[in-house]
Amino acid sequence: MSDTVFPNSRRIALRFVCRLARFLITAPMVLATCASVLAIQTSATQTPDPDSLYRQISNQLGVLQYCIGKGFPSQGTAVIYESFLASLPAPADPATAALYRKKGAEGVIYNGEDSQIAVEQMAEGVSQTLQEYCKSDDENAEALKAAQ
Repeated sequence: MSDTVFPNSRRIALRFVCRLARFLITAPMVLATCASVLAIQTSATQTPDPDSLYRQISNQLGVLQYCIGKGFPSQGTAVIYESFLASLPAPADPATAALYRKKGAEGVIYNGEDSQIAVEQMAEGVSQTLQEYCKSDDENAEALKAAQ
């Protein structure tokens, strides 16, 4: 058969071969990635850190103070967060919890030196203004209040 009868046959064949080659190259890579992720997940199932929730709520309380300073959420929201934090067991390392709260008051969502982001960047990342992001704490506070 000539190309005059099937003018697109070479292009179709080439496209098929390229797709097949891409599949043959990427399939093992995808499988290797999945296997490594599963290995990481199974090794990451360690004993949870009992202070983790305390530190995160401390940081959120600091972020609330930052937002209140900007004139956004209600003071009542901070009271709910304070109450929830008081209901948690005291942390084994109060200095670290204080650091988390201090970082939040500086406008930093903080989860250790390797994991921190400015509140403004976080708001932008979820397509919100700083005001919208800060006001979302009012809704979260209602969930905390219900959890107590």
